[in-house]
Amino acid sequence: MSRPDANRIALHAARAILAGAHDFTCELAGASIAVKCTPQAAPTWPRALAGLDEAADAPWPTPVAVEASWAGGSSRLVVACDFWRRNDKWAHAVGLAVSIAETRRQVLWVTLMFYITEAPDGTSVPIRASIALAKAHDDEDRATFLAQNATLRDVITRSGMPMLSPANAHLCTVAVPSGELLPDAATAFERAVVIGIAKHAWFERRSRAGFEGTPFVDVSFTVANAKPVTSVVPGLSPTDDTESSGSEKRAGFWPLPGGVRAYMTTLKALLQDIEEREPLEITGLEKLFEDRYQATGKTALKGYRSVLRSTGFVEESDGEVSLTDAGQAWLAKPDAGDLFERMHSEFIGILEPLVLAEIAPTLPRSRVHAILRDVLGTEWKTGNQVDFRRNWLLSLGLTDRTGTGDALTPAGAVILASHVDEVDELRLTIREALATQEQEGEDDDSDGDLDEELVASPGPVAVVPDLAPGWLSAHLDLKAPTITAHLGRLRFDPRVLEQLAAAVNSGKHVLFVGPPGTGKTELAVALARAAAAEGYCAGLFTATASADWTTFDTIGGYAMQKDQTLAFRPGAFLKAIQEQKWLLVDELNRADVDRAFGELMTVLAGQGTDTHYELSEGKRVSIGSEESRTFRVPPSFRVLATMNVWDKTSLFRLSYAVQRRFALINVGLPEDSVYAAILRAAADEGALLPALAPAHLPAVLRLFSHAGLLSLREVGPAVGLDVVRYLRSRGDSGDGLGACRT
Repeated sequence: MSRPDANRIALHAARAILAGAHDFTCELAGASIAVKCTPQAAPTWPRALAGLDEAADAPWPTPVAVEASWAGGSSRLVVACDFWRRNDKWAHAVGLAVSIAETRRQVLWVTLMFYITEAPDGTSVPIRASIALAKAHDDEDRATFLAQNATLRDVITRSGMPMLSPANAHLCTVAVPSGELLPDAATAFERAVVIGIAKHAWFERRSRAGFEGTPFVDVSFTVANAKPVTSVVPGLSPTDDTESSGSEKRAGFWPLPGGVRAYMTTLKALLQDIEEREPLEITGLEKLFEDRYQATGKTALKGYRSVLRSTGFVEESDGEVSLTDAGQAWLAKPDAGDLFERMHSEFIGILEPLVLAEIAPTLPRSRVHAILRDVLGTEWKTGNQVDFRRNWLLSLGLTDRTGTGDALTPAGAVILASHVDEVDELRLTIREALATQEQEGEDDDSDGDLDEELVASPGPVAVVPDLAPGWLSAHLDLKAPTITAHLGRLRFDPRVLEQLAAAVNSGKHVLFVGPPGTGKTELAVALARAAAAEGYCAGLFTATASADWTTFDTIGGYAMQKDQTLAFRPGAFLKAIQEQKWLLVDELNRADVDRAFGELMTVLAGQGTDTHYELSEGKRVSIGSEESRTFRVPPSFRVLATMNVWDKTSLFRLSYAVQRRFALINVGLPEDSVYAAILRAAADEGALLPALAPAHLPAVLRLFSHAGLLSLREVGPAVGLDVVRYLRSRGDSGDGLGACRT
């Protein structure tokens, strides 16, 4: 139960920390830094804050200006008490902030109330301070950003800072309910300032804003010459993706083939096969993976075998695999909870994403990666490991993937209840990580979404930086409700969505046909978003067809470079493959498809093809499903296309060879009731335009009905929405409606 006095205790602690301000010296990155502190003017009470009363709790703590100086340079920071300004359950939560004086950019935010709110009387709670960077700059790749985080942690830990986890320093301990600080307020103040000074250098590694003279450390040089940072938590090896021994948990985690929702089903099938074929040679097991799941890469096969061993269900000896007693018992009664417990005991980071799904079910994938990276203190080179864990939880039925994120299921809640002590600590840690990233990232000048740009593939090849965890999945398992979750306000006949899901899952590319304005393109976008949410792709690569299209636009060709040399430049199809996105060809009937697709007709039929082009390293451009191809087309890849049926002549330009490679999904007009509901919703939504005049709505509804315009010409709701927006912009003028009628 939350403490009603949590914010009051947090305010007391913040006041004590600021009252402990004093001059001191410290060493960071080999530089001796002198810190001089100056109390600022006493602030006024900010406003009415939850859990606080100005009459009883004033005054508001006095901020402290900090001047840090070293040989050749200096910087100024401000340490202050602040509160959570977002309008959510943590609104008004009191915390401690360290900001750059000149820019007011926060480099450290600690929400003190988070740690106190669930603490019973007589306990002491440790307060964490994040030493991770909230965001990457938009010109940094993932490897560089991870190196920045690693060297920042290295500098702070070498300063003697006590650590609670690889990414969190121990700021102080707060006694409840007295608010007394341990070891003391002066030490807590020093730690906050040291972290702030160090993070200032890394936060401003581009512009060096807030520095006078030369910064105390050349961040780029430090990163380039950094040594690997060892985790401070025994048993955690954040960069190790191999199996460990003894009681240490493993960092490297693998999926199983068969689709992101089917890992547990695949595991059960494999155990049954092993039981039926015992003794089964390892080569026979690998042949099973190849025949059933098209998995041939050595790295993937090693990973899949490690999953079987790490569960304790399978053992390997003398070149053979066999079920253990535990494997036989589980196979007799497959239980998701038991499998979770086995994984939790063997691997780091299994419980954390489950807690995150409870706390923040609408968190975007990139934020999930960032939060878990900070909480676990890992330096995984890609987002693979996080995605594998999320997908296993999905497969076990402990989470459900919605259009906005991963949500906890009732079965997942049972798991959390069985780990109450661990979960309580993780809730605090994750909430603090969320708050830190929110506060420190609000005014970050970078808008790069790093984890959406570089993640890696779990497919049957060596793990290399890429994007979608299920990109090489042999089977897709998209459901109509999953697509619906990404439609927003669009409405489609449920039968159309069922047909669409079945077509995609059966391996077909999709051609959306119908009158203009029926939402063909929007439906294709929603389908791709659903596929991306399931991990099958990284989104959608969109190209609009034209009559001028040739294979140069789809496959690619030689193009002049800046150095006046010719080099192969991929077309839309190959660019989509490179970025691990599905391809949308809008208005397909504008192009001569047979001429534009050329050799791709063979590829769309599931075969490979060679071209006469060569890459700069001398390799011939070849396209197909085989690993040897320079552009590998995985089983999960789909081409989506839209076609307007009004242009009958263009319709017949699609040869049978083209049409048979696509499943045709007819996106027709909705029923009058649905059409009317769409227009009514648009009549007053948003505040940028005045609401539609009441007298105009009945006329618009009659116009866009099967008794009106639609009996003469099929036009989709998008056209009706254009009319509604036009009329709203004209206000009550009768001329507007007359213009529409003409």
